Amino acid sequence: FWSNYLDPASGTLAPSVNGGGIGGASPGTGVNLNFNASGEATIQVRYPDVGRMRLHARHDGSGLAGGLVMLGQDEFVSRPADFTVSGVQRTADGFANPAAADAAGPVFIRAGEDITLTVTARNASGNATPNFGRESSAEGVQLTSALVGGLGLAVNPVLGNNLIAGAGFSGGAATVTN
Repeated sequence: FWSNYLDPASGTLAPSVNGGGIGGASPGTGVNLNFNASGEATIQVRYPDVGRMRLHARHDGSGLAGGLVMLGQDEFVSRPADFTVSGVQRTADGFANPAAADAAGPVFIRAGEDITLTVTARNASGNATPNFGRESSAEGVQLTSALVGGLGLAVNPVLGNNLIAGAGFSGGAATVTN
């Protein structure tokens, strides 16, 4: 098995097949497969980044099947498992959000003041996906706000800068001020 990047055209993380790393070019890496009576084998492919990839397979026959060469390939698209928001702080002085549990908790920011935060696209293991935002038609993120119960608030605040363009991401993360 081997793989190649399609969109984006390069990357730093490689897929694995059945838990083992595979090559980035032909002839690839050998992987033992168990075929059923119908001649089918199931594989587990894991790609820790985002984007469109091509997975190639090659089988070279031996013994009575000597000289037999079977080739196959297919494409897949991998997306982030989730996004995380971190490093939330007041822009004016860098004061970190104290995460008040209720209305009696410590004050963080007044309505209309700017906050700075980081949004990270993550894979199923919770690690950043460095190719996020590097696609030919770069994906982005839209932030939304939600009221936290117990604070006695009735009006959901509007975010002024709620769109993060894909070009704003580096290493799978983007830091913005809103």
